[in-house]
Amino acid sequence: MRCIFIIIVSLIISSPLFAGITGKIAGRVVDTKTGKPLPGVNVIVLGTHLGAATDEDGEYFIIQVPPGDYAIKASMIGYRAVTKQKVHVTVDLTTKVDFDLEPTVIEVPGIIVTAKRPLVVADQTASTRYVTKEEIESIPDVETPTEILRLQPGVVGTHVRGGRTYETLYLVDGIPIRHPIYGAVAAFDLNVLSIKEMEMLTGGFSAEYGQAQSGVVNIVTREGGPKLSGELEYKTDNYPRLASFNTDYGAFSVGGPLTGKVKFFLSGSGELTDTYTKNNKTRGKYRLLGIKFHDRQSNSFSGNSKLTYTLIPGIKLSLSYRRGWSWWSDLNWAWKNLPDSINLNRRTSDQAVLSLTHTVSKTTFYTLHLGRLMSYAHSSIDGMEPPDFYHWRVDTIIKPETTYVESTWVSKQTSWGWDLDDDGFLDTGVQQYWSKDKSWIWTAKFDLTSQINPRHLVKYGLELNYEDVSYCNIQYYSSFYFPDRDSTKVPGPWPQYGLYRWVFEHGHPWIGAAYLQDKIELRGLIVNAGLRLDYFNPGPTVFDSSYIKQWETVTGMEVEHQKHRLIISPRLGISYPITEQTAMYFNYGKFTQVPELQYIYRDPWTGTWCGNPNLKPQKTIHYEFGFSHQFAPDLAAYIKGFNKDMYDYVGMLRVGMPPIWIWVNRGYGRARGIEVELKKRYSHFTSGNFSYTYQNVYGYSSWEFMEYYRGWEWEPVGTRRLNWDQRHTITASFNVTVPKGEKLFGVLPDRWGANLLWRFGSGLPYTPNDDPLKENLGTRPFTSTTDVRLYKEVGLGKLNLRLFANILNLFNNKNVNWVNPWTGQPWKYGDADGRSHRIYTWRRMLYLRNPAMFGSPRQIKLGIRLSF
Repeated sequence: MRCIFIIIVSLIISSPLFAGITGKIAGRVVDTKTGKPLPGVNVIVLGTHLGAATDEDGEYFIIQVPPGDYAIKASMIGYRAVTKQKVHVTVDLTTKVDFDLEPTVIEVPGIIVTAKRPLVVADQTASTRYVTKEEIESIPDVETPTEILRLQPGVVGTHVRGGRTYETLYLVDGIPIRHPIYGAVAAFDLNVLSIKEMEMLTGGFSAEYGQAQSGVVNIVTREGGPKLSGELEYKTDNYPRLASFNTDYGAFSVGGPLTGKVKFFLSGSGELTDTYTKNNKTRGKYRLLGIKFHDRQSNSFSGNSKLTYTLIPGIKLSLSYRRGWSWWSDLNWAWKNLPDSINLNRRTSDQAVLSLTHTVSKTTFYTLHLGRLMSYAHSSIDGMEPPDFYHWRVDTIIKPETTYVESTWVSKQTSWGWDLDDDGFLDTGVQQYWSKDKSWIWTAKFDLTSQINPRHLVKYGLELNYEDVSYCNIQYYSSFYFPDRDSTKVPGPWPQYGLYRWVFEHGHPWIGAAYLQDKIELRGLIVNAGLRLDYFNPGPTVFDSSYIKQWETVTGMEVEHQKHRLIISPRLGISYPITEQTAMYFNYGKFTQVPELQYIYRDPWTGTWCGNPNLKPQKTIHYEFGFSHQFAPDLAAYIKGFNKDMYDYVGMLRVGMPPIWIWVNRGYGRARGIEVELKKRYSHFTSGNFSYTYQNVYGYSSWEFMEYYRGWEWEPVGTRRLNWDQRHTITASFNVTVPKGEKLFGVLPDRWGANLLWRFGSGLPYTPNDDPLKENLGTRPFTSTTDVRLYKEVGLGKLNLRLFANILNLFNNKNVNWVNPWTGQPWKYGDADGRSHRIYTWRRMLYLRNPAMFGSPRQIKLGIRLSF
């Protein structure tokens, strides 16, 4: 084992790893008349320092090209120069740009050609989708990357192709924003104004990506350009007689040069809303710049900044800082009469990254990243702590000079909640849930990419993360005080308080990986082959002698003294471009992910639930086959089939006496499906997309607490539909865009557009009659939502003014979130108890008809955007 550790350390020192944030341009230059290749042709990316010369076969390649649209010029003495405009470069892919040069004896003006982005990508070896800044603007009311992901084929909510919600890894400029405690869940959402391009891998992905089982969202943020530019946007639904949730939203971005070598970019956003399920909790009052305002039920803000400094040609430094903070309270229908007795939640996350990019030659570059990510969250009754609910008294009669504790939270409120009149609503008490976590991740990455010859693009690397995670959760503390708890052993604050306690302090895991990836580009065949080595060390906390003794005592199990854990994952993707209009691919991969750290570190002293240092990484084996064909210049179809086998999922097991529950690797699942997509590129003022997904998702359990909530005695064997098993989904969009200087039908004015988005989903599962033996055998009604966006632009000198309206859920459909388990339909007056067959009273039905039973109703937002 010591030898293995030495190998890992050596890899850390000598290897690089970096998620892709640039693309490649490659092609061939030939003589128009003879068709023969032309060596020595200069090919340059206008406006940059990037370029190359063709070899003896007339081939060239240009690496390290940031995503975006470029003009590419090919020139040679004795030939007429050709410039191709609007060549779009995409992250991780090769953009083919071929040139035919016409020989000429005298000097003549060059030819300018407008390129079109190919609909069939020859070197795409997995299910990958790209969204640019311009395409994001055509989606009605989208504000964050997570909202864009939810619109992709195979995605139900945030479940990608049947995986659990935390199995998708988010990266910003190649750096993970993985939550320190909750796994691959994004620590914060950037505003879309910060995004230059977004890559979404919903199928297999190459060896450079890890700690994800289902998908990768790779976000490339904007940088300052050569000229000052900016945007300012505001939208609201606070208009008389319009559907309103008391929502206000604002965002801005600005970027440009500071000096000749230094550029900057800043963006920020904020949203205040009461949501469609307003809980009527008392709001805070604030003053900003002399303006008084109240916060809302949900309040969120984000900021993003980036400085780039070109030290010398080929060496660039960048410093990024991002921050997100939010506070909110949810609707808990049982507490409708006591809204000020529910928790207020706060969360803050920030990330700082220093990056160095060095272009060694036209074929090789490396990048060094040093990053730090902080995440803080707190949930309480308006900031109060468990001791605030008590006062102390001296007993002078029965037991002189002893103390005891009593609740002092409002008259008669002595427990976590009592329904005194049996109508379903709580009449006294407070939510008994206090939690706080603060964690850090320090990341070091060093990447090297080399085009060793025209056929092989090689990446190899390593990522190393050191973490400091702490979490404390105390439940039911106003009526449960345990003076006999040993404060020297029980971790966390106020050890005597709480019926349930989930605590771990200063867990220090090491998470790392090394990989080697080779992209082989042959004529008629592209191969992406890679091998990844993941490393996990849970740190010293769980191997402390007192911890081991306590854990083995309460569980009756033994701790596996395996500090250094390694797992190898092969990845293979093959693309076969049959013609320029037709291609197919196959992808295979093994993907692993360390379980959420809360299931490893929860302490063994306070009972009920206990972490497990023996947990192994979760694993997924994924196969995918894809076929694409371009029918017309602006129309293409895509068909993709996939199979996923998921095992070593975290579940629960009851052990010991008195019994407690621990997390073990006992879950498994399978997802199979097919995706069909039809895409129309912009032409004749219109563009659109249609996708249909059929998938079947089943497994042992839908989440890590399932065994506990199924009951103490009933632990079924076998599989069932998982909670997110939506068999049929459809997403369709249609866009009309009339650019400046053109008229639709020769009559309608220019500079306006309309975007329509329709989403359909078949019913999710439910358990009929609340019978555990029928778990998820029923199907709820289908859902359907139509969103519309309308806009008109006006020029104001150097400013561009856009007025727009977003109409969400245009037809005001009542999409069902849950149903009456006896009828399979939404609760309605007149429903009867399925056991006694007695009709529910009006009071009882008021409780059962929780407004969150339905999705959001129609909402209309009007807005304005200024850009320059």
